[in-house]
Amino acid sequence: MKNDETVKLIKKTIKKIRPYLIADGGDIDFIKYEDGLVYVKLLGACLGCSSSGDTITTVSYTHLRAHET
Repeated sequence: MKNDETVKLIKKTIKKIRPYLIADGGDIDFIKYEDGLVYVKLLGACLGCSSSGDTITTVSYTHLRAHET
């Protein structure tokens, strides 16, 4: 998968999970994709939530893996 295709998939995944985060008072912004790592900024209630890292990792991983070929 090319880098631009990967970024497109990442943004699509963030768009899918964003409503769940917003419903709990949080949000997420895509910063960049570099060297196989995705950089995001957590906003709102996600900043102080001890589960935010697990939530982002699990949900994002599930959505991204579903698109692997």
